[in-house]
Amino acid sequence: MSYVKIIYKAFYNAFTEVSMKTPLFTGCGTAIATPFTENGVNYEEFKKLIEFQISEGIDAIIVCGTTGESRYYVF
Repeated sequence: MSYVKIIYKAFYNAFTEVSMKTPLFTGCGTAIATPFTENGVNYEEFKKLIEFQISEGIDAIIVCGTTGESRYYVF
């Protein structure tokens, strides 16, 4: 399963099981940049970035966050 699918599933499960009064996340989160190649997302480099964040103890990883790359995604 790809990291994108894992992250999507985690967010979907979190949003469907949480009420408005319960915090979704606590701690620190990184709005991570998505590395691209001419052909789209560079998944190998994306994996390295995510693994680095996890190894450094980050509590949450926000994809398509505030880094401005969301306009380049095609779903």
